[in-house]
Amino acid sequence: MVSGCATTPKEKNIKPLNLNCASLSYFASINSEEAVSVSFTNHQQDKRSLYWIDFDGKEVHYKTLQQGETYHVTTYLTHPWVVRNEKQACVGTYMPNQLTPEVVL
Repeated sequence: MVSGCATTPKEKNIKPLNLNCASLSYFASINSEEAVSVSFTNHQQDKRSLYWIDFDGKEVHYKTLQQGETYHVTTYLTHPWVVRNEKQACVGTYMPNQLTPEVVL
């Protein structure tokens, strides 16, 4: 489930739920029951910062990716992520799932 990011699905014809930056105030992690591994790769010319949205709906900075850099993280199916550019503008959101473990920024 991605908005503003491309994913590499394990299966064809998977359409992610459209989560968008305008809805950020509604995002929050729910539980930590089902773990999933995710890889974020920055294919943009500028830096991209990754933020996990915690249980209170607050953004927690995890990593700033340079162009071409990849970050592997274990997260949970109910933990949303936000991607921000160098100006801290939201450029994408990601809700983990088992079908799209690779996110291209």
